[in-house]
Amino acid sequence: MRITSAVFSLLVSLWVIPSSLSGVHLRKAAEHPAQTNTVFAKVKRDLLGKTDVPLRLPSFLPYADRGNPIYAIVQSVDRASYQIELAWTPDCLGGNNCHYGAVRGSAAPIVEGGGVRKPILLKGGIKAYFIDFTCGAHCDDAVIDWSESGYHYSVGMKAGKEATLLKIANSAIPDRDQQVR
Repeated sequence: MRITSAVFSLLVSLWVIPSSLSGVHLRKAAEHPAQTNTVFAKVKRDLLGKTDVPLRLPSFLPYADRGNPIYAIVQSVDRASYQIELAWTPDCLGGNNCHYGAVRGSAAPIVEGGGVRKPILLKGGIKAYFIDFTCGAHCDDAVIDWSESGYHYSVGMKAGKEATLLKIANSAIPDRDQQVR
């Protein structure tokens, strides 16, 4: 049976199935942005000095709480780019059962997979694109990508809704009066 992205998005907005649980136990989705400060603490230390791309790490990640933390795992980093896996387990390698999303920054344009690129605006009038997820045997990431000061960024969330990705992306963009590296 194939679930359309609209139906699956509705289901995800009502319930989240943590991959760390087996069986059919479901929990109500909750938003705990305070937890994200600890998600990126180690990653930020690992990335600083290894990349010239200014970091854009979200301060908002929904569905995480102390019982179901999100882990940030550096997949790659060099002077011109970084890629971070967001996962439900600390040892996830991008597998469907543990994958939550991704955060990327690059000096070169980021090429996202297929899908229609819907133009949207982020805070500060930054032009961006939303690419919706699709579902087959599993659901992939919905993504928002944008360019800022000559660098390219993207945030993705497995089966994420546009409104949720918009909050995540906007939380990664510093206010004009903040200097973020």
